[in-house]
Amino acid sequence: METQVTPSSSPRSTVIGSVRTFRTGCASRSGTRPAAPCCMTPRRATRMVRTPFASWAAAASSSAKVPEMEMLVLDEVDEVVDLPPIAGVRIPRWDLGALGPRTCPLCHSTNRASLRRPDALPVAYCRRCALWYVCEAPSDDQVARFYDNYWGGHRPAELSAPSAAQMMQQLSVEGQLPSVGGYERILPKLAAALGGLRGKRILEVGCGYGSLLLAARLQGAEVIGNDISGDAVRFLREQLNIPGFDVPFAQCVKEIGSVDAVMMVDLIEHPTDPVCLIETAWAALRPGGVLLLWTPNGGAAGAVTSQAREWLGFRVDLEHLQYLSAATVVAIASRHGWAIEHLESLGFPDLATVAYRPPKRSVVARLRRFAYRSLPRTRVTATALRAARALRRWAAPESKVDASQGVYNLFAILRRPT
Repeated sequence: METQVTPSSSPRSTVIGSVRTFRTGCASRSGTRPAAPCCMTPRRATRMVRTPFASWAAAASSSAKVPEMEMLVLDEVDEVVDLPPIAGVRIPRWDLGALGPRTCPLCHSTNRASLRRPDALPVAYCRRCALWYVCEAPSDDQVARFYDNYWGGHRPAELSAPSAAQMMQQLSVEGQLPSVGGYERILPKLAAALGGLRGKRILEVGCGYGSLLLAARLQGAEVIGNDISGDAVRFLREQLNIPGFDVPFAQCVKEIGSVDAVMMVDLIEHPTDPVCLIETAWAALRPGGVLLLWTPNGGAAGAVTSQAREWLGFRVDLEHLQYLSAATVVAIASRHGWAIEHLESLGFPDLATVAYRPPKRSVVARLRRFAYRSLPRTRVTATALRAARALRRWAAPESKVDASQGVYNLFAILRRPT
């Protein structure tokens, strides 16, 4: 979509040239006033400068329709904005006295902090990479200790035989993953990129408790899981009968050999060195193989503090260390030789997964939710699952939300050239 932006009459809002936006949804509402791109905040506009993302987009060899991008960003601000916490959201307890300075994880440039998250970690913006990132980070040892108890403490999950049976029964009955935040689109897009999943060898890095791998196996794929959580990997092996490795990604690749696809769903935002993951994925893939990325869309935060401070992503899931945008993915593809097969922003945040406390409900509504939550104590059968879905609709009717209309997540498939 081509959007022409004209200069404002104010001397503090001089805009240079035109921009090409990516899935902004900004359309002119009249013939006289063009719409501003999402990265602009007209009320607080200051001098803007270009960054050369158009050249990166042109350099990315791909048959996919990836638009050219030129980002407009504002001058840096002097003060750091403190972001308030959201009630009920988990906040990691980092050792703030042991934080270390961190440069942009992609280009290693140094950038000034402009935001401070509720966990007290500062966030900076790299204009060259269109990337928000934590610029004073916990040490690798702190991060490793945090993930040792991730599924048991920070994000408690029931990794047991009954929960495994319920997962398998649900997938066999419904035939796909639950429609939450757009996750149901992952496997169909991966199947299209691979020419079907049957017989394909798929490795998921940061697989957690393996729901995506389980769904892929039901479609005939040979699946393998890799996660640094020993609890999650034991659940894969013992309850889901999926091969799992609780070792570093590079060591896992040495043990299993090459694969047709590497999936990183809600992973690339976590490590202190995301480039290492990208390079290891290249080594793991057969020629023509694909890397699937799913991550919060840092591009939705824009490129200016006045807009970024309103983005929910900086106030939930506070173990995240970087926030990729569509322009970031284009830059990664160009620098590392990937072809972009698919790139889109979609979905909405699922606050239930970050322990968000909703507003108080009426007594009847709370009784309905109590009745639904009691169902996991019943024996798991197809009839029980159908009853559970009916009761869920009664307890909290699902609104028909089209995930493609959202921009909270970024979904990319990159192909290693043959």
